[in-house]
Amino acid sequence: MTPLWLRFAARELRSGVKGFRIFLACLALGVAAIAAASSTAEAFRRGLASEARDILGGDIAVSVNQRQLTASERQVLKERGRVSFSVSSPAMAQVPSGDRRLVEFRGVDKAYPLAGEVKLKGGLLLAPALALRNGVWGAAVEQALLDRLNLKVGDPFLVGNVPVRVTAVLEQEPDRLSRGFQLGPRVLTSRGALEQGGMLEPGLPFGETARIALKPGLDLARAKADVQRDIKDGVRIRDRNDAAPGVSRIIDQLEYFLGFIGLASLVAGGLGVFGAVSAYVDSRKPTIATLKALGAES
Repeated sequence: MTPLWLRFAARELRSGVKGFRIFLACLALGVAAIAAASSTAEAFRRGLASEARDILGGDIAVSVNQRQLTASERQVLKERGRVSFSVSSPAMAQVPSGDRRLVEFRGVDKAYPLAGEVKLKGGLLLAPALALRNGVWGAAVEQALLDRLNLKVGDPFLVGNVPVRVTAVLEQEPDRLSRGFQLGPRVLTSRGALEQGGMLEPGLPFGETARIALKPGLDLARAKADVQRDIKDGVRIRDRNDAAPGVSRIIDQLEYFLGFIGLASLVAGGLGVFGAVSAYVDSRKPTIATLKALGAES
């Protein structure tokens, strides 16, 4: 036989959930806010992971500061796949009028990029845009620098003591996110330009990064461990699972922030639940009193 309390509960449900609408809404709000925090962060992480190889510029990146990689270190990297070497240095860009702007002067080799695509305005190809012509290196320059120094495609200017010519407008670098903080607009040219300007001498403020596209079949974790074992002196080694640590930290912080918002919503929802239950009980007091008068147990 069905217990009396259960029959009364079934009758209340048949009469509708009008008294429980606020209760259900508050509960759903709190749970949805908590779930949204994790799902949003996870969606960002999946998106980052799907583009990780392009963001890093390869499978593994090895960076050194104030020196170039040695011949033996380069050989260690080349044994594991295709390698692209790039260098970058802060430098002062100057136009004939005397205007100056601090820039990031970056030199790449012919293998760059190993992953992703460099986009130049107008669909120009990278290699011819950076080539040496009549003793002047070509350079792809960000629009911000062109606006600041009043330059246009075809104009010459100096970066440090290196004469370059604007040959293209730089719209996208696939590995830009992986390099973190930047001192100024990018001037992308051939590695030979920085060598010519004497910017790659030991102790000067430049850095070199080698990016590796691993040979088919090589395990990423094992290849990274082998590189760490063979190259130990002052190097930073990352793989595509840690392509953009700055972005990963932002996603983690976003998840914490949304989690706190969800927790606050859950607390607010709890107050709403309390209010809804109290209001419902108050509305049923006459019925409860009648049942008690007829002998119903508590």
